[in-house]
Amino acid sequence: MSEKATRRVVVGIVLLTVFMSGLTLLVFNGMARYELGPPGFIVNPDFEMGSDELLYDEPMPPGWTRSGRLGSATFSGNWLMLDNGDPRVSVGVEQVIDLPPGVEAFEIGGMVEIQAVIGGEMPWHRARIDLVSLNAAGKPDFRRPHKLFDAVGTRPAYRYSRIVEVMPEAAQARLSIRLARATGRIAVSDLTLRPAYERAEFQQMATIVKVGWALLLGLVGLWFVATAAHRPAAVAAVGLLFVGGLFAILPYEIKDPIIDLILPVRGRQDFSEREWTGHAMHALAFVVLGFLVRVARRRDPMIKVLLALVLVSAVAELLQALSTGIGMDDLYDELANIIGIVVGVGAGEEQVRRMHTRRRRHRRIKRSSPRSRDPDDTPGVEAAREPESSPV
Repeated sequence: MSEKATRRVVVGIVLLTVFMSGLTLLVFNGMARYELGPPGFIVNPDFEMGSDELLYDEPMPPGWTRSGRLGSATFSGNWLMLDNGDPRVSVGVEQVIDLPPGVEAFEIGGMVEIQAVIGGEMPWHRARIDLVSLNAAGKPDFRRPHKLFDAVGTRPAYRYSRIVEVMPEAAQARLSIRLARATGRIAVSDLTLRPAYERAEFQQMATIVKVGWALLLGLVGLWFVATAAHRPAAVAAVGLLFVGGLFAILPYEIKDPIIDLILPVRGRQDFSEREWTGHAMHALAFVVLGFLVRVARRRDPMIKVLLALVLVSAVAELLQALSTGIGMDDLYDELANIIGIVVGVGAGEEQVRRMHTRRRRHRRIKRSSPRSRDPDDTPGVEAAREPESSPV
């Protein structure tokens, strides 16, 4: 393919990508996605205090339990206020909620205010509100999108709401409000939890968007392989992206058994270990991808390959954020992706140099080898080929 034709294809791909990005943004951010049912399910959402609870050192409203040390939770009217001055501990309140059958998403809302909240070392050490479904063993399922309130700093009271997904088969979920190893104050009131049902019109448009992205990515993959300088590496890179994308859109019922196979690697007990192992897996995947893409596009400038992969990674994280929200963990994932890309492309660049070195060495050897010479240029050959003169 000529350089002019390649430039036209690239411009076409960019325009189609911009169009699909705009359509995706319009559908997922512009359309009404859910129809909400009546509120309920939370026991004592207004933090009303029972008379018996006043007998305890630190009264707790019925339905709620304390997590963390004494003296951290106070109640005034229908407001809960959590204070923490020790960044080594987490403080909060929580309750287990009974969920209605067949509902996979809920809208949680409430009035939220934070004052001088300072986060800890890890990205989840912040003021947080979480709704996490519980499996049959009663353990929280952090695989579903559960990003709710997650913030630091100071912000006046405002109305907050967010859609959160739960396991389809989950009968219970845990609602927690806490300062997770973060200092400062968080105040919450007027909590609501409403079932959210996806609208049929949105499902139709979402299907169109997904099919459009699949066709575009398929065409880009075919073009990438057809124009690659090293097709085996290009096929491997496209295959890796295909498997990763397919895994991302699989239903959780199919993904969960596969994830269970790698849980021992991800650290079952320590949350921070599990999180950082997850970031390491992101980096490792992009190390492999960066290496393959650099080898496949060895004729392109290295900076061009780097920027293209960083853009692909950023677009993937942003598209994910349209449905699940974005948090500090996504920013850390993107940072891990970029580190993996730099390492992978660097390793691929070294491999490309070795390939060029071996090719030049092979050409020099071939040129200097007697077997590579024209037999007619070999001394004595012409004399040997001349017929002997017949005797007179």
